[in-house]
Amino acid sequence: MQQRVISLIVSNKSGVLNRIAGLIGRRGYNIDSITVGTTSDVTLSRMTIVVTADESRLEQVIKQLDKLIDVKKIKELPPENGTFREIALVKVHSNNSNRMAVMNIVNKYNGRVLDIGIETATVQLTGTSEKIETAIDELKEFDIIEIGRTGIVALERGDHQLKE
Repeated sequence: MQQRVISLIVSNKSGVLNRIAGLIGRRGYNIDSITVGTTSDVTLSRMTIVVTADESRLEQVIKQLDKLIDVKKIKELPPENGTFREIALVKVHSNNSNRMAVMNIVNKYNGRVLDIGIETATVQLTGTSEKIETAIDELKEFDIIEIGRTGIVALERGDHQLKE
């Protein structure tokens, strides 16, 4: 079993997220991440779901999701056919004695410092999940206080589109 990314275009209305998450949960899958946002058409949303599944069971879930009225388009995005990004906000202990070391790690991963307190710094990291995991591992030496992550957002590479 491996992580699989499903991209959907769905109706932008109340209860859709709940029905989709419920269907996946009832099939025994844990959702590793889920992101939802309105598209350029305010009546539609793009949903990106990451689950750990084998191919045959994932096909069943995709077929069942495709039967839902509010699902307009659905497609699995294999790693070679997608652009995947995630955002993480990380609050780390950072004072005068270690601030430069923290900033060096943030700069190494093209991150941004969003807030600096007396004893902390809040940084933004953007990139693949692997890049973010590596940066977080390096920041652990400074004692991470909090982490907030968006989950993966994805679009298909090239001229392909997922549209109704």
